[in-house]
Amino acid sequence: MPRRNTQSTTTGNGRVRDPASPSSGTAGAPSSRAEKSHLTRAAVLRAAAECFDEAGYLATPLDDVTTRAGVTKGAVYFHFGSKQALADALIEAQRDHWAGVVEEITSRPGSALDHVVQLTYEMAGQLRQDVELRAGVRLATDPDVPSGNPLAIIEQWEAMLETLLRRARRDGSMASGGSPAAAARVIVIFFLATHGLDLLSDRTRDPRRRLDEFWGLVLPGIAAH
Repeated sequence: MPRRNTQSTTTGNGRVRDPASPSSGTAGAPSSRAEKSHLTRAAVLRAAAECFDEAGYLATPLDDVTTRAGVTKGAVYFHFGSKQALADALIEAQRDHWAGVVEEITSRPGSALDHVVQLTYEMAGQLRQDVELRAGVRLATDPDVPSGNPLAIIEQWEAMLETLLRRARRDGSMASGGSPAAAARVIVIFFLATHGLDLLSDRTRDPRRRLDEFWGLVLPGIAAH
């Protein structure tokens, strides 16, 4: 039986063809190839996240990503096209992720202010455990990334928290004289600052300890009494 070619090739127009793509090769099992292509893409994205998380955007050559993922450069270019496209995919994934987190938190019992506090702990825990989320946030706030936009993530998180804090005003769990917008800004500034410090210093430190200190100081000032 002829040995199947597993290397990335190019099509007539010069585009890199993924060996796992259903369109490459001859008759076979398209669903299996589609699954392999999906797994290859996921492996590349995971490897890129680990490299960006460890070294940052500028200090990560594409060769490091291919080596860690165990794929050829052709496979990377087929799925993403460039290092910037990898960064863009991670930024977009983390941006789209948080709406689902908010939905899950707000389905829990408790007041809206309880949900605000729980959301910060949930975000801290997920960023600590999920390298793709963590890399996405780092890239989104990195001025060296062409598509990085620190203001966008600040505005997204502030809007997310302000919505919950307005609910807290309505359900009476937040003090009537408190400003949801101001409180949201303070929380986001603290969260991003401490997350950035953890990236630069001790990554083994549990971020929940900082949140314990933060809420111990802030919560008495915004909670209804």
